[in-house]
Amino acid sequence: AIIREIFWNHTTFRTEGNELCWLGKPVTIVLSDPERTRIHPRSPHRIRCYIYEDQLLNGRTITDPNQQFVYDYHDRLMVSPNDQIDYIIEKLVFAPVSRRAVAVTWRPDRDQQVSDVPCLQYVQAAILEDTLVMWVLYRSEDMLGGFGPNAFGLTGLQKYIADCLEVPVGRYEHIVTMPHLYPRRDLPDI
Repeated sequence: AIIREIFWNHTTFRTEGNELCWLGKPVTIVLSDPERTRIHPRSPHRIRCYIYEDQLLNGRTITDPNQQFVYDYHDRLMVSPNDQIDYIIEKLVFAPVSRRAVAVTWRPDRDQQVSDVPCLQYVQAAILEDTLVMWVLYRSEDMLGGFGPNAFGLTGLQKYIADCLEVPVGRYEHIVTMPHLYPRRDLPDI
């Protein structure tokens, strides 16, 4: 549905890297049962999604250059300078509905100086109605090539946090302020 929406209702512009891009309006995608709706059983992207999830959760290095990902969210969320996911878990153990169980990926000291910056900016979790609810915010996201693996990996992170807290997985909300497509690259798939 989001691909169709951007296809028919977009603004055309060129990225900072001079690539033609179609920009849609901000969107929130809600998965009310993320464990059931993570990926279609016949998806051609299953392996890519599982590799991405493994890299996000475990920080494994991928040796196939065709499977490398630009952003290392594992490092930004779970390693340096501190483990923000452990912080979220600890915060929710002591205050289940805390509004402070938040992790951020933007690092001004690094990201204001380079061209490849994280699209995922923010992760927040809370225990609501006895389930772990999670919100993520993307500043920008390639909806055809990025949304599937991103949502798959992040709902895997949601399950990891829920398992640590011994609560069921609840709703997942994926917010994108600048959803987009690359028409030259994506048109055959669209």
